[in-house]
Amino acid sequence: MSSIKRDNNSIVLSAVHILLDIEGTTSSICFVKDVLFPYVRNHLEEYLDKNWDTSHVQEIVQNLKAQAKDDEEKKVEGVIAIPDSQDKPTVLQAVINNVKWQMDNDRKTKCLKDLQGLIMEEGYKKGELKGHLYDDVEPSLKSWTEDNRSVYIYSSGSVNAQKLLFGHSEKGDLLPLIKGHFDTAVGMKGDAASYKKILTEISCNATDVAFFTDVPTEARAAKETGITAILLSREGNNPLTDVDKAEFPVITSFTEIEFENNCKKRKVCSETDVTNENKQVTNCAVSFEGGSEPSNPNIKSNNDVEMMEVEESSTTEDSTVEQKVELGEGKKVELGKEKKVELGEEKKVELEEEKKAEPGEEKKVEPGEEKKAEPGEEKKVEPGEEKKAEP
Repeated sequence: MSSIKRDNNSIVLSAVHILLDIEGTTSSICFVKDVLFPYVRNHLEEYLDKNWDTSHVQEIVQNLKAQAKDDEEKKVEGVIAIPDSQDKPTVLQAVINNVKWQMDNDRKTKCLKDLQGLIMEEGYKKGELKGHLYDDVEPSLKSWTEDNRSVYIYSSGSVNAQKLLFGHSEKGDLLPLIKGHFDTAVGMKGDAASYKKILTEISCNATDVAFFTDVPTEARAAKETGITAILLSREGNNPLTDVDKAEFPVITSFTEIEFENNCKKRKVCSETDVTNENKQVTNCAVSFEGGSEPSNPNIKSNNDVEMMEVEESSTTEDSTVEQKVELGEGKKVELGKEKKVELGEEKKVELEEEKKAEPGEEKKVEPGEEKKAEPGEEKKVEPGEEKKAEP
């Protein structure tokens, strides 16, 4: 899982890919249950009758028949069969009854979601439907994409229905902010295998993904694959248990989320001119986590000189002076004076002492002693002895 930290009232994530549920996460459950589903019910018969002979409707009808047979074989309680008859009125009524039965039982079958999506599409295009989004969704999507994070949608609603909701939302067309969509074609949302397929589709590691949902069973399935799961507790959502709250981070709005390496999370990032061998040092007021050292070897991570965090709101004269002292003189002393002492005075002393000591001793001692001693001894001793011994 990606790392999760708490910073005051925010949850800090390291994920670079964001996977979002819709119902209860980006959009109100009431919108889905009180607006979209009733619209489908009210227009179901009209839509099927008008489009019965089209290829896309006939494909869905065949899939509904296959689903009904599967439910019969599994002895699903209350299932409504769809006959193989070619009589349109008979089959049409059976399809209508089956679809309403599935909706009453909040089923998530692909054939149901595909048909719902087609009916909703007409409503969106006619302007009779507008996709509901919580107020924090649009600015969050924009912020994440501007920060080079990829946003994906995973909902039990069909990909077509997802695109309609975000493409015809109350906030306008937000599809350019979404990189991809997933529905039950990859599997049910409570199955861990579905999330593994999504990871394969977007070619990333589980540790790079954060999944937001209001359903704990979905969060557990995602967590099983190594994905970080966050629960949403929106108004109107089903209440979360104490076990759920203990197992997962819980938020009420996307504004409670921050991401590591996000420029908006940094308090200040300013360029400070430092006179040190004609180099300019960039100073960002960001702490080095995990004991990592600054990349610049001239900057020491000791306790004597720390990287100062400066608030953006510090505009008074006192704070301006304080910033100047902290960011200016502090680094000047560390980078300037220290180098001057170490590289300047030390080498100067060592080199000067060597030059004064070694050359001077050679000239004064060795050459002088050789010239005074050897020549004198030869003249006084050897010549005298030779003259006395010869006669």
